[in-house]
Amino acid sequence: MDGTQGPTGGSDFTGLVGWVIDVVAALGPLGVALLLAIDNVLPVIPSEIVLPFAGYLASQGAMPFWVTLAAATAGSVGSAYVLYGLGRRLGAERARAALIRVPLTDGSCR
Repeated sequence: MDGTQGPTGGSDFTGLVGWVIDVVAALGPLGVALLLAIDNVLPVIPSEIVLPFAGYLASQGAMPFWVTLAAATAGSVGSAYVLYGLGRRLGAERARAALIRVPLTDGSCR
């Protein structure tokens, strides 16, 4: 940003970072929760992009800190419960077979 714009408008960021900034700026804490939920289920949106911007907005008073913290926690924990439920329904063998296909994992779940 060039310093003359607000924390949510006219950023110079493009691509994934620009999209994350737009979502958080438009939806506020709900956007933080949704993006972190997506991050846990499909790790294409790293929390390392979402959380610093959410923290910046909270520090500037654009979003209440405690609401932002609760939204981030709810999004992360909620999606973890979804993954837990999916793994429980699949069972150990089918979960292991699915995990082997995920890049950067070796499928060793116990």
